[in-house]
Amino acid sequence: MLTKVKICGITNVDDAHAAQLAGADFVGLVFVEHSPRKVTLDRAHEIVQALRHQTPVVGVFKNSSIALVNKIGSDLELDLIQYHGEESPEVCQATVLPVIKAFSINKTFDWSVINAYRQVTKYIILDRPKDCKCTSWMRTVLDQLCHNRTQLPEYFFAGGLTPDNVGALVSHLKPFAVDVASGIETAPGIKDSSQMEQFIAAVQGANKQ
Repeated sequence: MLTKVKICGITNVDDAHAAQLAGADFVGLVFVEHSPRKVTLDRAHEIVQALRHQTPVVGVFKNSSIALVNKIGSDLELDLIQYHGEESPEVCQATVLPVIKAFSINKTFDWSVINAYRQVTKYIILDRPKDCKCTSWMRTVLDQLCHNRTQLPEYFFAGGLTPDNVGALVSHLKPFAVDVASGIETAPGIKDSSQMEQFIAAVQGANKQ
């Protein structure tokens, strides 16, 4: 299986086009309040239309009402919904579009929690807690994944990824996809086209090994 790439936190049409041109498999639009990458509905509509349904668009939410999520997903014709809060399996099941559920992974994470989401999600995301240092966190998760990955559904790996480290991670773990936002930015919400190209090239290179 070839690892895919999701470029998350796209905030403008130019960056969306650049991500698509670089070979991104998914583009993420953030609808989380107070996020520096939050997009307006009008801007999100422009981005979706610019991609012309050639690259799947993921709407990212955190503890939003299910009615709001379903309305935005329908109005914008999104492809998937990504949850980053405390959404229950029942919320995921009530979501009209396919769901990606994020789990914040630390040393004490109870991997059995994922079992309750298996039937109501399409994918999961293993995400880095904001209070964890990247290097130590990635080492911890890599160790845990070596013991648990055979029991996991298809997962995205997110948090602390850059063009410099993603190739090694993909070679070692072969996740379904990797998810990047800040690791390819010049400022929050502003992507660097060259870094996007380098990131995707590193994943593609690792896929050939």
